Amino acid sequence: MILWTVKLIGMIRRAIAGRKYPYQLAWAVAFGLLLGIVPHGNLLAICLLVVVLSLRLNHAMAALTAIGASFLATKLDPVSHTVGEYLLTQPKFASVAETAWSLPMMPWTDLNNTVVLGSLTIGLVALLPVFLVTYPVFRFLAPAKAADDQVQESEYETHRSSTSSKTMIVDRGNQRVPPPKRDASREESTSQVSTSQASEPIQFVEVQPAHTAPPQNHAAVETRIDVIRIKEQASTQTAATESDVNEADQSNPNQPMDEALNYLLRQLRDSQSRNAA
Repeated sequence: MILWTVKLIGMIRRAIAGRKYPYQLAWAVAFGLLLGIVPHGNLLAICLLVVVLSLRLNHAMAALTAIGASFLATKLDPVSHTVGEYLLTQPKFASVAETAWSLPMMPWTDLNNTVVLGSLTIGLVALLPVFLVTYPVFRFLAPAKAADDQVQESEYETHRSSTSSKTMIVDRGNQRVPPPKRDASREESTSQVSTSQASEPIQFVEVQPAHTAPPQNHAAVETRIDVIRIKEQASTQTAATESDVNEADQSNPNQPMDEALNYLLRQLRDSQSRNAA
């Protein structure tokens, strides 16, 4: 109980602090009344609470109004029952209610209850009238503007009036691009060079091949060099073969003995094969 009282006092303080915005207080009273008279414990009340919290209004005033309206909602139940019963007995509304009742999540809203439907209808109808009645009251109770705010507003108005006559062009649009500027002296020099080159006559000179001596001596020298190279290659090849033969003889001194042994072994094998046959 003490915590609830502390929270209630905090809500009252926030509601009083929001006097600077009377339209938020007026809408808070209207939606708080709607949230307070609708019976709680169903999906409809939760949806209304989410809508109130998502709107830009004084939530402290809306909570205070909802708490006060919930205490008085019991006395409004007979009227809500009458309105809900009248709506449910209408043929057109009854057919729409039957199709809507077959949708998922709709049974949790308890809209088939005459009190819930009647209180929702009364709250929706009373939204705009409650706002129109409470807005002038909260506007009258709003605090006067401070002197600093008035000075700032006056300075802003004077600055706006002084600068309203001045016009400033930010973008001049797509204008024509000026031609590129070129150096006149450079153009004259290039034109003079081109004219002088064009005026000079062109002379064609025939190039004749030079007379060369017959390459007989050169060919003779080349043939002699080739013969000398061939002789040197032949001598080196013979020397290499002789050295290879000598090395083979030196490396295999027992070659005749091996051949004799191989021959004897072959004869022995032949004789053994004959005996076996």
